[in-house]
Amino acid sequence: MSYVIQYEGDSEQDDYEFYMKGYRYVTVLVDENRYRLFIVSFPRLYQEFIGEIEYKGMYIAEPNTFLVTEISRKEIEKLIRNLYEAGVFRNLGTSQEYCDEKADFSNAVSLEHDIQIIYGGKKYEKQGIVDGYRDDVSVIVKNKEYRLHITNIARLYYDFMVAVEKNEVFCPKYNLLVVKEAYSTLITDVVKTVYKDGFFDNLVFN
Repeated sequence: MSYVIQYEGDSEQDDYEFYMKGYRYVTVLVDENRYRLFIVSFPRLYQEFIGEIEYKGMYIAEPNTFLVTEISRKEIEKLIRNLYEAGVFRNLGTSQEYCDEKADFSNAVSLEHDIQIIYGGKKYEKQGIVDGYRDDVSVIVKNKEYRLHITNIARLYYDFMVAVEKNEVFCPKYNLLVVKEAYSTLITDVVKTVYKDGFFDNLVFN
């Protein structure tokens, strides 16, 4: 096995308290990189999402958010095993240099501090509003590219429950952002906010 799991709080009492809270932070060591995961049950995520939408107007995502049916070591370890086997860690906080020559900037939005958001185009905008999610969005931060999986809460619940019913693990391939609606104006505001909150810096630690 080529990964190591480190729990924040490692006693039976910690296990019980996090189970009741519905979330837990876990660090995974993979190929000399450290990934701090935010593992959360859907009821807890929904509670936080609604609270932040009402208070701030948007949900400020935790870096590397993943859903499980319950906050137990069994479910967490099942999730991480599936993430590793599916190669998901390769897509978290990519350090690959972005190639300007290949980039299509026709749908780019430039923000402050050398950030650009690259959108796939109008067809994805319409599809995102109808389907509730988008996989066409990349964020360029200081010449490094971060692919995003952007979803509204209803679509996230649907995808999660489909995986649960199939006895599978729900694992988005890219960095997860949960938004009120999956259209570009709102996505831009959310990306700008999570950037200031350190989202991209905290996806992976070398």
